Amino acid sequence: MKAIAEFTDKDSVAKALTIGVLFLIVLRFALAFYYPVFSDACMYFYQAKQIAANPSLLIAPNIGYFPPLLFIIGAFMHTLLGEIGLKLIAPTFGAIGIYYTYRLGCELFDEKKGLLAALFVGIIPSHIYLSSMGYMDSMVTGLSIAFVYYFHQTVKSNSSKGVVLVGVLAGLTALSKFTGLVVFPFIVMYFVLSLMMPLMKGLHLQNTLPTLKENLKNIKIPTGLLKNSLCISLIGLIVCSPYYLRNWLLFGDPLWGGGGTIHPSGSFGADVTTYALSAQTMAAYRPSSTIIDFVKEAYLTCWGIPQGRFDTISFIPSYVILGFLGLTILLSLVIFYGAIQEFKEEKNLPIWAWMLTWVIAILILQKQLLWGFRRLLPIAPFLALFAGYGFDKTKIKKIGYLLLILAVIGCSTSQIGKAWYANDYFDKHSDSLQYLKTLPEDAIVLTPYGEQTIYYSEKKPMPLAGLDLAAFNLTTLQRYNITHVVRTETYLWQDLSAHNNIIDKMAEEGQLKLVWQSEYVKIYEVDYGDL
Repeated sequence: MKAIAEFTDKDSVAKALTIGVLFLIVLRFALAFYYPVFSDACMYFYQAKQIAANPSLLIAPNIGYFPPLLFIIGAFMHTLLGEIGLKLIAPTFGAIGIYYTYRLGCELFDEKKGLLAALFVGIIPSHIYLSSMGYMDSMVTGLSIAFVYYFHQTVKSNSSKGVVLVGVLAGLTALSKFTGLVVFPFIVMYFVLSLMMPLMKGLHLQNTLPTLKENLKNIKIPTGLLKNSLCISLIGLIVCSPYYLRNWLLFGDPLWGGGGTIHPSGSFGADVTTYALSAQTMAAYRPSSTIIDFVKEAYLTCWGIPQGRFDTISFIPSYVILGFLGLTILLSLVIFYGAIQEFKEEKNLPIWAWMLTWVIAILILQKQLLWGFRRLLPIAPFLALFAGYGFDKTKIKKIGYLLLILAVIGCSTSQIGKAWYANDYFDKHSDSLQYLKTLPEDAIVLTPYGEQTIYYSEKKPMPLAGLDLAAFNLTTLQRYNITHVVRTETYLWQDLSAHNNIIDKMAEEGQLKLVWQSEYVKIYEVDYGDL
């Protein structure tokens, strides 16, 4: 009742913005249940289900795994609600990210700018998609913005109240994905910038040196901030260190240096492997990539172009793509304008501390982080805060609100269309996955649908796209104990026609025996004969 009363008291603009934000949150949940389980989400959900059945896998000395928060929450949710529980995780953390973007916007600016910021993060296509799929990215993003919000509140109050909560949040963020570790250098950056802010007061070009000298005399170490920062860091490290220490002690690398996997998976040796798929798709894997390639890829994937490649959406009319790109450029200009305006405001310390920390991390780690926009998703709420602030500062409100309406419609429609396309794509081979599930438990399948074979068929896959054409023969299949081969014409990410030609030839020669087929997929059993 209180929430309804607060809503009715808002002005018409605030009401419209609130409705828009709620729509974007509901959209994430709707898409989460409409999407089939794809890509990395297949492995994550499979591991969560295995951990639910056997929690001791988390401490098995021969098993390595990514930061485990998603698996632990997933195991609990699967025990409680089955697959529905697994699909609830990503949109829930997506909603948390939107909510705390709003809260931080209200804290730093006012409610209107907070709502605008929440709407802006809500319309970012990559945030919609990653909040609808079972990846770790919406989790680390939601926890990151929540952590920054409570951290800023705690240190601003100069009180020890809330230190434990913030410390636990820091540790959980570091356990949600490797990029969550950025919370610890952020604390250092926040402290450094808080020392620098007083030095900048009253600076002008003509009196820079005298003013700096005067400010240096008056500077004081904020002991409350220092104490709280150290306590928060210590608590956070206590929470997350068991996982990272385990990796270091077992595998010699805190960032998961080895070990077996919970999910069944296989890979080819270097002598028979081709990395053509990676080289085709991601700038990080192409030696010839320039900074322009990385920036373009990050920009396009941020705004929902799959893998930053226009050829993946070639079926869409060019004028639609150009119109959408024009819309993203206008939205990006709003973000840029807000960043320029916010630079003048001392109260925006948490935003700049977070962004500068990420800039330094990108400069140091480069290819590890510049992998499209997915690994950069934790900066999305802060870009949205820039946008919310910049939008409210513009003087062309009517045009601006029209732009927002178009953005909500355009970005939502693009992601609904993407979900429909993904579902249609999945339907073309989903029945083949059900057949694979009926095979013997020790079956090993050469397939382009590796991750989905793990989740839906519960069989060990070998990557068809990763097998070098020159090594595609019966001897190689026997070397890796492959029992079945999947042939399809519908694989999206790479041209497999050359692989299919070899499969057809091996079938003609009797080395492969057709055991199942549909309109789009054929499954062969390998016949080794006397080999």
